[in-house]
Amino acid sequence: MHVSGVGEEFETWLVQERAQALERVLRAFEHLSRQHEAAGQLAAAAQDATRATQLAPFDEAWVRRAVVALHASGDRGGAFTLFDSYSRKLANEFDGTPDSETIALVDRLRLGAEPIPLAVVSPPAPTPTPAPYSAPPARAPTLRSRRPLYAVLAATVLLAVGGLSVFARPRPDATPRRRVIVTVFANRTGDTSLDPIADMMIDWVTRSLLAEDVVDVVDPRALYARGRDSAGHPVDAVLLARRNGANLIVDGSYYRSGDSLLFTAILLDAMGHVLRSVGPLSTSISKPAAGVEATRVRVMMSLASVIDPRLSVAWRAGGAPPAYEAYVPYMEGLNEFWSGQLARAESSFALAASRDSGFDAAAVALATTAANDGKCRIVDSLDQAMSARRRTLGKVDYLTLRVAVTRCHGHNDEMYRLATQRARLVSATSPYQISAASAAMWANHPADAAALLERIDPTVDLDWMREANHGDYWGNLIQAYHLLGRFGDELATTRRLDYPDDLNGIMLRAQALAGLERGTDALRVMDSSLTRAPEPDLSGGMAPNMDGREEYRSSAAWVILWTMRELDVHGSAGAARIAAAHGATWCDSRSPHDRSAPEIRFFKALFLEESGAFDSAQAIMRGLVADDSSNVAFRGIMAGLAVERGDTETAHRLDDWLAHRLSGEDSWGPTYYRARVATLLGRPTEAVALVRTSLELGAGPLWIHIDPVLHRLAPRADYRALTFPRG
Repeated sequence: MHVSGVGEEFETWLVQERAQALERVLRAFEHLSRQHEAAGQLAAAAQDATRATQLAPFDEAWVRRAVVALHASGDRGGAFTLFDSYSRKLANEFDGTPDSETIALVDRLRLGAEPIPLAVVSPPAPTPTPAPYSAPPARAPTLRSRRPLYAVLAATVLLAVGGLSVFARPRPDATPRRRVIVTVFANRTGDTSLDPIADMMIDWVTRSLLAEDVVDVVDPRALYARGRDSAGHPVDAVLLARRNGANLIVDGSYYRSGDSLLFTAILLDAMGHVLRSVGPLSTSISKPAAGVEATRVRVMMSLASVIDPRLSVAWRAGGAPPAYEAYVPYMEGLNEFWSGQLARAESSFALAASRDSGFDAAAVALATTAANDGKCRIVDSLDQAMSARRRTLGKVDYLTLRVAVTRCHGHNDEMYRLATQRARLVSATSPYQISAASAAMWANHPADAAALLERIDPTVDLDWMREANHGDYWGNLIQAYHLLGRFGDELATTRRLDYPDDLNGIMLRAQALAGLERGTDALRVMDSSLTRAPEPDLSGGMAPNMDGREEYRSSAAWVILWTMRELDVHGSAGAARIAAAHGATWCDSRSPHDRSAPEIRFFKALFLEESGAFDSAQAIMRGLVADDSSNVAFRGIMAGLAVERGDTETAHRLDDWLAHRLSGEDSWGPTYYRARVATLLGRPTEAVALVRTSLELGAGPLWIHIDPVLHRLAPRADYRALTFPRG
């Protein structure tokens, strides 16, 4: 509803009137239910509470009261049906579960507990609300009307590097900071071509908040990842805020009036109370960016009056927004990036940057996408092109660009320093926290990674993750414990996984058991993966320079491979061979079409290598090299197998080929495989030197750790000095 020419006071009044009406009704039901209970009219009291849950369907205090009232009135079936219905709604719409208090209460009733007085579970009395300017206090509905929600992402949250779930250190403040969520502005124009304005508003306001470093800001990707329920309906802003630990909400709408766009915004607290309102602010429909900027300025001033006066100058942050026609492909690119469509995202970001040469975020997003796809020449070109305006780049954008560059060139220590610095500038809910921890892992600082991740609350800080199992968070934390030798903590943490029985959970649990030298248990856990279907995004790749296709690498074979190697390096060679045999059998059980896939053939060769069947493994590798003679991983494994078979001539020929494959695209892979060859040839000093070079080129310490061939160097002090956790 919009009435022209009345100013922002009307919008404030309208929201408050609606809130007060609902509040009066809920107060009435509270009063009536108490009266009916006092009079012994338990069925009427139950009816009052049930009607209240219909008005406030996700107010769990009312749900508890209704369940108890129905149970007390003798309607046990109705009580449990209401609770079960509420639980299903939470699961379907918000991927959530009832509070432990509610579950305990219902369990108590199911076990035949005596009737519980309604007063024990009464909804709390409303608390006074700060007045928005001179307006009277009001309480908004807990659950507001549903409205369109569009994918909202921002380049300031792009992960920095490919194959790397790359992470940041929250500030050790003495007092907790306010956390703000900027929700999707509802498009009420009736014109879907104007949908990107909502995305632009979130991005632009979020950038202002990040620039001031006064509050935590919920990462906009949370709206993209969790902003809709299973039916595609938008999640209410207040509920989304609560799930992300936000206590302030910026919400709003935009309308069309003739040739003008009208923007309105409100500032809410986590209870839905309206604290401030903005607008309507008018701009020409041909210049939507001007309206976005005007609204941002007023929103920042409103936030300043509630949070911190320092935000009152935040209207200066970032200057004028980029051209709207550049923002449209930019937002498309963000959606494509997070969906794993890197080639399409690269094209979209390039188009956005070409439409506005000053759109730094688009150029940085392009660099990040290229880094994720291993296109380091593009990254270097963008870095050089942007060197002239680095002083004008925002801090987060500048650091994101530098992280992409350092990752491309294998400078893990510098990448870690930059990723940590960037993470200190952003919220605990940002992907950059995970990036900093992952960078710490690549720089062989697992203790720092563990400390970083232990400060994150996975229940409220990770809603931005596309994967509901929060795999990147748990995987990095568990692997940090593993490299530190904290195998007990590692195993205990696997029990906290969101989905402990998916392929990733199985692999992590088997890895922990291998570290504890519980080979039989590790094999039992590993075998539970054999009948499971592939799970997308399970792994970043099969080997250095061999990513493989998702449908083949993200399978039980990947779980078997890692379990097998962990068993070997932790002293359970016999169990490792059993794992290898199970892996080879699994490969043979695939369909003829799948068995012919390079990924499955490669897996089988690795399993046969562990089993000591070097001739059979080498026969497979010859076929793979014939199919793809430029593949570094194929030639690298083939070289090691040649040594195992006593064919040193072939081994030297392949080693020489690897020695000339040190281009940027190959990264540290060739040197890694040469280190394996040198170890097998009995040249440990040369092998250690090659391991050192691999690490300098960006090798991941975890890859070195799980390699049974390189583990033969473990008795050497110089090798331990290279691979022992740092910091």
